[in-house]
Amino acid sequence: MTVPRDAAAESAAPPLGGHELQVTCLVVATRACGDMGTRVVSGSRDGSLRVWDVDGGTPVAALQADGAAVLALTVIRGDDGGRGAGVVSVSDRRVRVWDLSSMSEVDTFPTDCVRSVVTVGGNASGRGTQVVCGAYDKTVRVWDVDQRKEVAVLTGHTASVLCLAVVNDGVDGGRVLVASGSDDGTVRVWDITSGSTVAVLPDLGRVTCLATVSDGVGPCLCGSSRASSFAWDTTTWAPIWTRVHQQSGWRRVFSAPPSKAGAAATAGAADPGGETLFTRRCMAVAVRLNGQCVTIDLADGSEEVLPGPDANAACIPASDIVALGTDGGDVLFGRIH
Repeated sequence: MTVPRDAAAESAAPPLGGHELQVTCLVVATRACGDMGTRVVSGSRDGSLRVWDVDGGTPVAALQADGAAVLALTVIRGDDGGRGAGVVSVSDRRVRVWDLSSMSEVDTFPTDCVRSVVTVGGNASGRGTQVVCGAYDKTVRVWDVDQRKEVAVLTGHTASVLCLAVVNDGVDGGRVLVASGSDDGTVRVWDITSGSTVAVLPDLGRVTCLATVSDGVGPCLCGSSRASSFAWDTTTWAPIWTRVHQQSGWRRVFSAPPSKAGAAATAGAADPGGETLFTRRCMAVAVRLNGQCVTIDLADGSEEVLPGPDANAACIPASDIVALGTDGGDVLFGRIH
């Protein structure tokens, strides 16, 4: 869906440069103290992170890692989303923790080659947070941020772990569950506290991405291989649907916020010419391996291609912000109305 050029310009900022190479990952950290506003953090193959003020559409800081490509990012909560909030970045053999108040690196963990990262646990100030990493050495590794040490190595995959998704972060009680997708063609669901395997989902092909999303009834685990996409019920681990890809597998998948009842909610993410990227619906959104963005109907897995520029990374947080990262190093921002 498109809107008039002037209307799109009112709801979206122009593309923001800053990276010299491909944007590989994006996360959103919502800040609620003073004039902090909302921050989007981008990671790139140029070995740096950029912190963007979405409200003002301006870059806030550039954070330099060790020059190695930043492969993944995840968020650590702060005081009610404010001071102390941070991000965790992964680049080759280092996992780094960054504080978004001081815009500085506050910790680093040496580890084997890591490809993906999520965080679980933690209270409102971030205390008790654990960093879970998927590694090329076939393991899932758990680091305790407060203790500054590795506390568990989970084994079971027979090939590299390529992606992770938090099924239950344990903040509201219950088991801390994380799903891992692997080159071995399986998804394994882990109880992070006990280190035990809760479920093994087999015969999927090379699993490229995972996300816990809501289908309007309850959470489901959604993912993709190069050949097909799939969804499972996170209570019974029974399959909901499997769909063979007609065009391309997914590189990223993430939850889209639900649309407002009775309203045609339009996303204001725009390309440099001012074209609206998509109309929001109660769905998931994926970035295909070929760069196209698509909406996913969680009832049956059907896809609809969204107009707009190709992307390598994207996110749509609950705070109604769209961010797209491109192969050329640009970051595009917009708001969902």
